[in-house]
Amino acid sequence: MINQTAKQIAKQVAKQIAREPIEILKTAREQIESQTQSQEQPEPQQQKPNEPTPEEKAKKAAQTQRLIGAYESEIGDIRKQELFNDLQRRISDGEDVPLSDYPELTLEQKQVLEAQKQAVDARRVQSDQKKETPLQIISKKGRKMFGKIGLKREQTKVEMRQPPSS
Repeated sequence: MINQTAKQIAKQVAKQIAREPIEILKTAREQIESQTQSQEQPEPQQQKPNEPTPEEKAKKAAQTQRLIGAYESEIGDIRKQELFNDLQRRISDGEDVPLSDYPELTLEQKQVLEAQKQAVDARRVQSDQKKETPLQIISKKGRKMFGKIGLKREQTKVEMRQPPSS
C-alpha cells in the first residue's frame, strides 16, 4: 500500500465517496422519523401546562396558603425568640423590665424571665450586704505560738533524712 500511486489512491477515494451516499440514505429515513416523532410529542405536553384544571388551581392555591402560613408562623417564632433573648440580656444587666408589657411571650418564657429577675435581685441584695458589713479586724497568730520547743520539732521533722529503702 505504501507503493501506491496517486492515481490508485484517487480511485479508492472516489469509490468510498460513491458508497457513502447510499449509507447516508439508509440512515436518513430513521433520522427523519425520529425528528417528526419528537416534534409531535412536545405539543400535547405544552397544552397541558397552559391550561391547568380548576382542581389543580385550587390545590396550588391551598398549598401556597399553607406555605405562607408556615412562613409567617416561623417568622413570628423567630421574633419571639429574639425578644426573649433581648429581655434576658436586659434583665441580666440589671434593668427592671415589666413582663406584663409583653403579651406575645409564652407562659414558660415569662416564668424563666421571672426566675432570672429573682436571681439578679438576690445577687444584688447579697452584694449590698457585703458592702454594708463593717470591716473586721483579724489579728495574726503569733510566731511563738508553740514556743521554742514546737519550732524545733517542726524544723527537725523537715531536716531529718530518711535512710534509703532497700
